[in-house]
Amino acid sequence: MNTDHAPEANSTANWTATDEVPSKSSLFVVQVFLGVISVSAFLGNGLVCVVIMRNREILRSAYNTFLFSLAITDMLTGNRCYLMTEKVTSL
Repeated sequence: MNTDHAPEANSTANWTATDEVPSKSSLFVVQVFLGVISVSAFLGNGLVCVVIMRNREILRSAYNTFLFSLAITDMLTGNRCYLMTEKVTSL
């Protein structure tokens, strides 16, 4: 049996942390992308909440109450995404 062409058993032994450091331009792109997602989620769902709060009889149906609570939850998720931007770019 010829073992000259066999792969290394531990192929990750030569990996170092500096091999995978992203460039500043790619970090900027990620930061802008997450910022756009966060702002659009906050503004869009904020508008849904404003429309529902101005017209309170809309909340009488279970579907619209669910839509209102989903909009608030999505706003909080968008805020969380914005806060995670700092963690992603500080790697």
